[in-house]
Formats: sequence, structure tokens, C-alpha cells
Amino acid sequence: MTEQGKFSLKQQRRNRSAWWRYGAIALLLLGIALRLYHLDYKVYWLDEAYTSLRLSGHTRAEFEQTVFTGDVVDWVTLQRYQHPSPDKTLGDTLHSIAAEEPQLTPLYFVLTYGWITLFGHSITAIRSLAVLFSLLAFPCLWWLCRELFPAPKTAWMAIAIFAVAPLHLLYAQEARPYSLWTLTILLSSATFLWAIRTKAPWHWAIYALTVSLGLYTQLLFALVAIAHGLYLFLICRHSTSNPQSAQSARPAHPTVPYLLATLTACLPLVPWLAILTSNLDQAQARISSLDESSSLSAVFNQWLVNTGRGLLGVDLGPVNLLLLVGVGYALLVFYRTAPRPAALFVLSLAGVSFLSLAVPDLLLGGDRSTRIRYLIPAYLGVQLALAHVFSTQVLTIASSTASSNGSSNARSNLGLRRQRGWQLGLALLLSVSLGVGLISAQSRVWWNKSVPRSSYYLPVSSIINQGDRPLVISDRRPIDLLALSYWLDDDIKFQLIFPPQTLAVAPDFAPIFLLNASNRLKKNLAQQGYDLTLRYTDDNAPKAERDRLWQLSLKSNATIER
Repeated sequence: MTEQGKFSLKQQRRNRSAWWRYGAIALLLLGIALRLYHLDYKVYWLDEAYTSLRLSGHTRAEFEQTVFTGDVVDWVTLQRYQHPSPDKTLGDTLHSIAAEEPQLTPLYFVLTYGWITLFGHSITAIRSLAVLFSLLAFPCLWWLCRELFPAPKTAWMAIAIFAVAPLHLLYAQEARPYSLWTLTILLSSATFLWAIRTKAPWHWAIYALTVSLGLYTQLLFALVAIAHGLYLFLICRHSTSNPQSAQSARPAHPTVPYLLATLTACLPLVPWLAILTSNLDQAQARISSLDESSSLSAVFNQWLVNTGRGLLGVDLGPVNLLLLVGVGYALLVFYRTAPRPAALFVLSLAGVSFLSLAVPDLLLGGDRSTRIRYLIPAYLGVQLALAHVFSTQVLTIASSTASSNGSSNARSNLGLRRQRGWQLGLALLLSVSLGVGLISAQSRVWWNKSVPRSSYYLPVSSIINQGDRPLVISDRRPIDLLALSYWLDDDIKFQLIFPPQTLAVAPDFAPIFLLNASNRLKKNLAQQGYDLTLRYTDDNAPKAERDRLWQLSLKSNATIER
């Protein structure tokens, strides 16, 4: 190639890199805007109501014993269990978690408690902390990519994918620990590789701190630390068996610092593990649904659904399988083309987190691996792999093809066709992700809010709010009622019981609604002389739960004894 040709090729590469940086920055700004947009628009659903219950310092048992008595209570009484109480402290919040949900480590709740103390307890305020964690994840992602890959173009690609990925957009606006967990995964992984590279003892101390923070955010973070250990084992074995790659591989045998750092990180967790052990029955009750038997076909189908949701933010139906095949091919290309240390790290991160949940599901039954929020490390690993593949195949193949003047036309055309295929894949990934992000930002309910559990909040609350002196009666799903209360007017009254209590409907209210009622309660009210008229059917709910809202009216010939 002539000097003029070499100069032209370098100029093309610089122009291509500059264009991509500008594009990535634009997507980053769009991603930030989507994280901040309509923070209080989506329903404040069941899990978020649990968050506010914990922050209030009350327990679910206190709420039920005080409110589910059969007496008439007002909206303010319900909301008292969703806002910080003057007579409650951070210690009460920790006690609430330890007593009823000890499987949740408390870092997120401690940070959120301090946050709402400063900025208030509105939906916008409480969700804004999750947004902050998601924004802090960007520099950590950049750092991790620079530790893994030599070229900055991969880091820019990862930033672009992460910025508009609906999975991260949705959890950035949810008052739960998932965006904090994402942040700790990226931070600890970057710190881990940094400590290996520099060999500095104090860098390992920082890594130990990040692992401890991760464990206090989510116990499943242990799988991330295990993935780090697996990477060390594989990279040391690779360096030993491939002497020629020893120079380019990570420094060998940092096993002892890793083990010491991990052990040190686990020590602060011992007090909470003691709490978990002493309240193990409560923890098992809270996660018992994970062990419910599911058919293999149902598990496999949900894996396909989660492929579409995790990467593009939407269930693509039959196209999910095609997407899964495409991702599998991209991972194969990644393994073949990425620097071996980077490939081993990313695949360890994704593989350990997925297989640790999937294998028990396949052997013992359950649906642990179908809960998409538990698989955040796996999706991060896949996104890192895609970032490298797209950055190399889209931004590099063209230049290498252009420079191979001596190669055959057939070979050149094949390279161009492959490049266009990867360009199409990247365009689809980013455009669909951005489109889904824009649509979900305008939607009250999305799949991360459990459509079968929360899609009825708005239509049911609209019906109830239209009444002059409405009374809402219920004997089931107390936390759902707390979540629904955010959409109800503050003059609504409630009469709540638990079986086997009997209910005498309070006088002087109209209309009277029956919400999420048991068959036992409906039968009891019918025997008392009430007609039940179905007002709202929830087609998104399981069949047994579809009749959400009934209206009571006294039969013309009935008399009520009081």
C-alpha cells in the first residue's frame, strides 16, 4: 500500500472512531434523560410498597394487626405505613427487615432512609436514588471495559448499549436495590481486575470493600465473587498451559490476595448472617415461591421471554428463539476474537450467575432462573460481550477489508457481507432498545411491575374515586392494598378483615366496593342480604384472581342486623 493509501486508511479510521464517539455520547445523553423522565409516572407497585413499609419502620405484622380489625379506617391510616414515622428510627427499619425479610441485606434501605430524610418521601424522591445509582454505573462500566479491552471503542460501545438498554432503564426507576446491585457488580469487577494488574495490597483492600458492599446489597452478589474466583483459576491455568500468552495475560497467581480479600469482605456480613439464621423460617416463607414446581417447558419458555425482555425490553414471541440463537453466535464470536483474559472474565460472570440458578431449577424444580432481576450479572456479561463483538466487527472489519487490496474479490465481498450483517444487528439492538425505552417511559405499567399484579391499580382506583362516600372492603393482599392506595383519593374509607373474622358492613357509605375478596367473604355477604355486581375484570391476572372489584347493594327485601 502506498503512503497516500496508508494515510487515507488512518484518516478513515479516525473519522469512524470520532463518529462513533459522538453517537455513543448522544445515546448516553438520551439514556440519562430517560432515567430522569416521568419518575413518578409508573405505578408504585407491590415490591416498592414493601420498600416504603420497611422505610416507615413498621412491620407487615403491625400493619395487619392495626388495620385489619373490621373497623373503618381512612386513607391516612394506610399511608402511615408508607411514610417515615416521627417515632420510628433507622433501627426500626433494620428491625423490620430482620424480622420479616432477613434474606434482604440492608445497604439499599439504609442509604434510602438517609436519602428520604434529606429529600422527602415522595415517589419521585425515593426513586431518584435508584436513578443516581444507575448514573454512577456509567463510569464504572467504562473503567471495567478499559481493564478488559485494549481499545476504547469497546468502552464507547458498552456505554451506548447500557445507556438505552430497557432492562437498566426500568430498574433505574424502581425503588428497589437492583440499580445499586448493578453498580456494585461493575465497580467490584473493575476493582478486581485493577488489583490483579497492579498487584498493590491496598487495591485488594478496596476490592474487599466493594465485595462487602455488594453482599450487603444483595446476597446473590456472592455469585459475582465466585465468578471472579473462577476467572482467576481459568486465567492462571491458561497462562500455565500457554507460555507464549503469559506476557499478554493477566499476572499469574493472585489467588492468595483474592482469597484474603474475599474472606475479609465476608467478615462484616457475619452479623447479618446470624440474623438470617435466627429468622430462617421467615426468609424461607418469603422466597418459597421460588421452589414452586414448574414444568421444564415453562422454564424454557420463560428463558426465551427473558431473552427478549433482558436485551430489548420486550417479549418478541417466536422471535425470542431467533434472538437467542443470534446472541449465542455472538458469544461464540466473542470467545474466538476477544483477548483470552477478557473472554474468560466475561463468560465466567455470565455463566456462573445463570447456571447457579438454572441448574437447581432443572434438577430440583423451581423458577429461580426465570426471575430476570436475579440475572443482572448474566445480562451485564452478555452486554459486555456484544459491545466487544460489535465494536470489532462493525468498526474494524471495514478498514481491514479496505486495506486488503491483494485479496480476492470473493473474500472481500464476504467480509463486507459479514460487516453489513453486524451493522444491521447493532442498528436493530440500539433502535429497538431506544424505541422500547421511549414507549415504556410513556406507560403506567411495564413487565418489571408485574402486569398480572399491578395493571388493575389505575382502572380500579378510577372506579372507586368516582363514588361520593365510597367504602372499600377487603380480606386479602394487604400490601397490594398499600400499593393501590397511592392512586386512591384521600377521602376513601376502608373496612378490612382477615378470615375467620366476620364482617358487619359499616352504615352510611355508598357505594360499597369489595376488592380482591375471598370466596368466603363474598359468600358471607351474600348470606347477609347483599347483591354483588362485578365492576372490574382483570384479564391480565390469573383466572382465579380476575374478578378484582365488586360493588355491594342491599337486596330490597333484606334487613341488616347491627
